[in-house]
Amino acid sequence: METTQLMDDYNDGMADFAAGMGAFFAFLIIFFAVLALFVVAVYVFSSIAYMKMYQKSGHPNPWGAWVPFYREFLLMEHGGVSGWYYLICYGATLVLSGIGTALTATAPLGALSSVGMSGEFDSSASGAMTGMIVIGYLFSLLSYLPSLAMIVLQIFVVINLNRAFSRPGAGMIVLGILVPLVWIGILAWGKNSVWRPEGAIHGTRGIFFPRQGTTYLERQIAARFGGVMPAHAQKQPKAQPMPQAAYAQQQQQQQAPAQQPVQPQAPVQPQAPVQPQAPVDPAEGNQQQ
Repeated sequence: METTQLMDDYNDGMADFAAGMGAFFAFLIIFFAVLALFVVAVYVFSSIAYMKMYQKSGHPNPWGAWVPFYREFLLMEHGGVSGWYYLICYGATLVLSGIGTALTATAPLGALSSVGMSGEFDSSASGAMTGMIVIGYLFSLLSYLPSLAMIVLQIFVVINLNRAFSRPGAGMIVLGILVPLVWIGILAWGKNSVWRPEGAIHGTRGIFFPRQGTTYLERQIAARFGGVMPAHAQKQPKAQPMPQAAYAQQQQQQQAPAQQPVQPQAPVQPQAPVQPQAPVDPAEGNQQQ
C-alpha cells in the first residue's frame, strides 16, 4: 500500500510539473509571438515614415528605407553626418561586445574541461578562467565607447534634420532623442515639415557638425546656391604659417623706416630784394638838353 501511495504521489507530482512546464512554455510562445509582431509593426511603421521623409527630400532611392542598416546610412546623410561614421561605430560595438560575451561565456566551460578524474579544479585552470572573465568584461566595457559615439552622432542628425525640415526648437530635439518613432512621423507627415536644406545652416558655422562636403544634406544646400556651398556654410581653411624667410623680410621692411629716418631738406634762402633806382632831378635833365 505504501509503495502504491508513493507511486501515485510521484505520478501526481510529475503530472503537475508537466502541466506547469506546459503552461510556462505556452506563455513563452505567446510572449515571443507578440514581441515578434510588435517588432515587425515598429519596423514597418518606421520604414514607411523613413520612405515618406526621403521622398520629401527628393532622394533618388527612397526604397532604401526598407533595407536594414542602409536606411540608417541614409538618415545620417540627410542629417549632414557621413553614414560611414555610424556604420563603423555600430560594427565596433557589435565586435567588442561579441568578443566580451564569448570570453565570459566560454571561460567556465574551459575550466570544466580541465577538471580531472578527481573532480577538483586545477589552480592554473582556475586562474585562466578568471583571466578570461576579466578580459571579457573589459571588452564589454570598451563596447560602450562606440555606442556613446553613435548617440552623439544621432544628436547631431536630429538637430540638423529639424532645421532642414523647418522644425527647429528644443522640443523637437528632445522628441527625436527620446521618442524617435513619433519624431520621424512628424517629419514625414507633418504639414509644417517642409524640406528646406538651407535652413540647417546655423549662423556662420554652417551645419551643426564638422563639414565633410559629401553628405546628401550638404549637396542639397549647395544645389540651392548654384552648386556651390555658401561662404558662411563652408569649412574655412586654416591660415597657413608664413615661411621664416618671408617673415624675416617683412619684419625688416617694417623696421627700415624707423632705423633710417628721412633727413629734412635745407630751407630755401630768400632772394635779396631789388633796390629801387634813384629818381631823376628835372633841373638836371634840362641842363643836359
